[in-house]
Amino acid sequence: MAGFSLAEIKDMFANDGTPQLPRPELHLRADTLDEQIRGLTRLRDALRHEADCPAETHMDCPKFRRLMEFASRSVATRQ
Repeated sequence: MAGFSLAEIKDMFANDGTPQLPRPELHLRADTLDEQIRGLTRLRDALRHEADCPAETHMDCPKFRRLMEFASRSVATRQ
């Protein structure tokens, strides 16, 4: 359930079974999902562009080259 472990889900209920949902944690999980959705949407859009791009090769496509440069900078920043 939204990336919660079974132990975390168990802790969301009192001994009598009533829910005790940690609202701040739920907000954080929702924010994480939003970030993942944005990243997957960008990836999907890039794949669709490359599949339909009229350039002879991917390296001739200006958008693909910008994406590669951005990806290279992102990897360098994380290291």
